Amino acid sequence: YSIRDQERDCLCKCITVFGKRYLKFIIEELIAGLQRGYQHFVLLHTVHSILIHISTLTDDFNIDSAKKTESSKANEHENSSYKPSNIPEAKTNKTANVMELLGRLIHSNDELLTCIEPIRQQLSLSHDSRQISKCEKCLQRFQTGLISNTHLSIESLFIFIYHLLTKTEENSSNEKINNKTFNKTNEERSKYHLIPSEPKRGHARVAQSIIHVKKTNIHCLISWTLNLLNKLIKKHKNDDQTFLSMIDPFIIHI
Repeated sequence: YSIRDQERDCLCKCITVFGKRYLKFIIEELIAGLQRGYQHFVLLHTVHSILIHISTLTDDFNIDSAKKTESSKANEHENSSYKPSNIPEAKTNKTANVMELLGRLIHSNDELLTCIEPIRQQLSLSHDSRQISKCEKCLQRFQTGLISNTHLSIESLFIFIYHLLTKTEENSSNEKINNKTFNKTNEERSKYHLIPSEPKRGHARVAQSIIHVKKTNIHCLISWTLNLLNKLIKKHKNDDQTFLSMIDPFIIHI
């Protein structure tokens, strides 16, 4: 039973006494004080302990105010390659657990996109298969938390899914338009050359075609979103006209 475990217990008791108004302040102070090296692992374990404690409280504890900082720090920890062997917190990864707890405890529809944004950015920027696998694991656990969430209505979840699908597809279409414009501009420029440029061969040609494709992993997010939609429909399936009308906007995406 280390001194850090005692501090976590003390923080949980403070949250119980002070209430949800001071949760954001406590999280921000933890982030400001735990910034270097192994302290990131201590921070994530501390946040995990706080979320577990909040989930056991009988009162309606809204954690939306601290949601942004928690999700971003959890994503940073998941992508970290620095793992010291002499730190107990570094031996276990709590990122997926934190994402599931966030999905279960979230109250606001607006904060759903805030939780997804760090993972979406990581999928857009990274091409490492290990990082993509970690992001998919976090998304899966976040989905598990959303399915068991009792604070969000089915309407709020459907709105979140629709917004995420349309936003992702718009970004993909805009990227395709930009690529077409770029290629067209290059073709127009090549018309004015007296001597045509040498065609690319072998690896250079492959590299030329890949360099402009930046968002090749967004399909993971779309697949996760459609899977969440499928599970929600199965869970709340009924013949009510209101429920059927909420499914109509997703026909074009399915």
